[in-house]
Amino acid sequence: NAASDYLAFLTDHSLSAMHSELLKLTSYAAGPVITKQDIDAVVEPTLTAVSFDISNAIVDGSYERALVKLRELLAMQQDPILLLGAISAQMRRIQCAKVLSENGKGGDALMKLCGIGDYPARLTMGAARKLSPEFCAGAVLLCLETDRQMKLSYDDPQRLLELLLIRLAQEARS
Repeated sequence: NAASDYLAFLTDHSLSAMHSELLKLTSYAAGPVITKQDIDAVVEPTLTAVSFDISNAIVDGSYERALVKLRELLAMQQDPILLLGAISAQMRRIQCAKVLSENGKGGDALMKLCGIGDYPARLTMGAARKLSPEFCAGAVLLCLETDRQMKLSYDDPQRLLELLLIRLAQEARS
C-alpha cells in the first residue's frame, strides 16, 4: 500500500531503521491503520529522502522552501558535502529520468539504470516531466561546479549550498 511504500522510502529501505520507526508509529497511531500523516509526524527521514524534499521544492519553483529545508539540515549539523552529494544525486536522477522519458522509456528503465525502487522512480519521473531538458542538464552542471568550489576554495560550504539553490532558481527562470 502507499503508506508502506512511503515508509520504506523515508527509511531508505533499511530494515533496522524501518523496525525502529514502526515501533514509534505503532505507539503513536490512533487507529488500526497507519496513515501518511502518522508517518510524517513521527518518522525521521533519511538524507536521501530529504534530498527529494529539496529537489521537489526546486521542481515546484519553491526555492524558499528548499532553502528553509537546507538550513534546517545545516542547523542539525549535517555535513555540507554530504548534503551536496544527496542533492546532486537527485538532480542526476532527474536528468536521467528526463532523457529516458524523451526516449519513450518509463520508470522501470529508471529503476534499473539508477538502482532505485518504484516509489522514488515514480517521484523522479514526475519531477522530470515538469522540467526542461536544459534545466536538468544545467542543474547537474551547477551541482558539479558547487562541488568543485567546495573542495578547492576556502569559501564557506554552507554559503556555497545556499548559492547553489539561488543559482538553480535563476536557471529555472531563464
